[in-house]
Amino acid sequence: MDDIKKPFFTVAIPAYNRLAYTRQAVESVLSQTFIDFELLVVDDFSTEDLLSYLGSVDDKRVRVYRNEKNLGIVFNWRKCIELAEGKWFRFLLNDDVLFKDALEITAELIEKFKDNYVIVTSGKDFTDENQLKSFYRTGKMDVADSCRYLKNMDEIIQKRKRFTQTWAMPNSYTLLTKDLKELVKSEKYKLVEDNLGKTGHCVDYFILYAVAIKYKTMIEMDLPLYGVRCHPGSFSKTYNMNLLYHLNGDKFVHYLLYSYKGFDKFIMIRHAFYIYFNKIISNKRKIFSTLIFKWTWQLIVFLFSHIFNIKPNLNLKVYG
Repeated sequence: MDDIKKPFFTVAIPAYNRLAYTRQAVESVLSQTFIDFELLVVDDFSTEDLLSYLGSVDDKRVRVYRNEKNLGIVFNWRKCIELAEGKWFRFLLNDDVLFKDALEITAELIEKFKDNYVIVTSGKDFTDENQLKSFYRTGKMDVADSCRYLKNMDEIIQKRKRFTQTWAMPNSYTLLTKDLKELVKSEKYKLVEDNLGKTGHCVDYFILYAVAIKYKTMIEMDLPLYGVRCHPGSFSKTYNMNLLYHLNGDKFVHYLLYSYKGFDKFIMIRHAFYIYFNKIISNKRKIFSTLIFKWTWQLIVFLFSHIFNIKPNLNLKVYG
């Protein structure tokens, strides 16, 4: 397809069940003030009848694809990338929503910073739509002093390799589609997908930074452009109960992306203790619960394997 015929954006919704949420996600995209986009919905063999609803959406910008079997979340992300036809690509998870001026603001940033090819924005957590009323704006939000959002990539990477957090969930980034198509064909991506694809842990982070390290700059903006629905079905809350899996996944991805030498080994140790104590503090159970003892043992195992360069086991039982 020629560049002239391509939509400016592909907004891809990897969908599995959650029909009511998917409907809201689709409606939030079709309500965008910027209209040059395709909405690609990839149904991962849902047991709910998403196709009846999606087939009733009367908008030529909508493309719907249904997998022949359930692939799983990460593998469906790859399917979205493979099917995308727009010049720029962004995800929207099917239980979340896109604020109506999100694409317009992103397009303005792309136009203003023509040599920048990585855009990362923020989101707003919510449990019900009433919490988002102030973000359903009648006019476009003013992006004041947008130059301050343009960051040097070398500085960003130095922070990221030290686990300084940034937005990395699939909703947060907008990248060139061609970069993503090249990435999902790479050996490094296959390694990440094979090792972490069942849960998605750190895969979204890897996708962003495996592309970002190619470039000199990144737009990193704390302006919320999407809403993230918080509900009991959030997948990450289950697999993150296994501290050893969590830490091994973090290390696996960061060591694939960045160079660690000499005293850099202590970065991972510091990160391990940070995650350990953060889990303890956020744990709602009693301080002497069996889970605390399990995490302590897993921390010891991780530190031992890290210090003595023992290859981590990423094929653990990840739940509990």
